[in-house]
Amino acid sequence: LGAGGGAPLPDGDLVAMLRSGLDVLWPVVGADRGKQAVGYELTLTAMRTPRLEGRARQQYAACLAAVETFLRGVAAGAGLPLPAGEPARLARWVVATVDGAVLQLVVTGDEAAAYEVLDTLVGAVATRIRESAGASVAPAARPARRRVPKPAVPPES
Repeated sequence: LGAGGGAPLPDGDLVAMLRSGLDVLWPVVGADRGKQAVGYELTLTAMRTPRLEGRARQQYAACLAAVETFLRGVAAGAGLPLPAGEPARLARWVVATVDGAVLQLVVTGDEAAAYEVLDTLVGAVATRIRESAGASVAPAARPARRRVPKPAVPPES
């Protein structure tokens, strides 16, 4: 993939690697709105229950660690080593954004809007990885965002 000190991969490949992670994750987290709603309720209940609070924090920490490991691997595979601390910062950003997209999907059912958020996230994370690794980022290298039509709002009666 470009690890081992070779030239960084073209931005399209970096974007493809990041998107592959979301392609694996999204069917799990976005497939069942009801299951996700229950997951949020259980997490909130655990946070309000002293003997379960630590468990919720452990679960969230494990999620952050998995995303951090993935991002570190993607960056290294693209020949773009990240400075200390950057994978953890990126992981927090990715998890917060994906959490928001999932919650938005649970509430609205608007899958197109969720995909738009994730597309934007992939492009932004690719740009941030390149910038953090000291690579130049050409405006043309950023992925085009898909335009998603807004649902029609019924007139108020």
